[in-house]
Amino acid sequence: MGRRRKKIRKVQRTIPPIYKRFFVCPRCGALSLQVTLRKPEDKEKVGVKIAEVICGSCKLRCVMEVPEVMEKIDVYNRVADMVYSGDISKCLEEIGAAESEGGGVEAEDSELPAGEEG
Repeated sequence: MGRRRKKIRKVQRTIPPIYKRFFVCPRCGALSLQVTLRKPEDKEKVGVKIAEVICGSCKLRCVMEVPEVMEKIDVYNRVADMVYSGDISKCLEEIGAAESEGGGVEAEDSELPAGEEG
């Protein structure tokens, strides 16, 4: 006769907290994209939130209104789709204050003076 088989326990891996707060930027590839969700200032707007996406490396900034049921990962996926399809200017048009504050999408290439190579 054989002996009783031991019960195998699965080890659950925990996700480090940094991967819950930051995402990989679709433009520069750094793990520095942060998504912030907040309620709009207008009390009349029901069922929407303001989502602000900021990259600490390449200064990508996107502010848009999203439905209230969306979470941070859903907003990240929407912004990543916009970057990959080339429609990143679409999210900055919804709230014009983002461009007037000095934010917005920065130019990727800087102009070097004549005669200097990068």
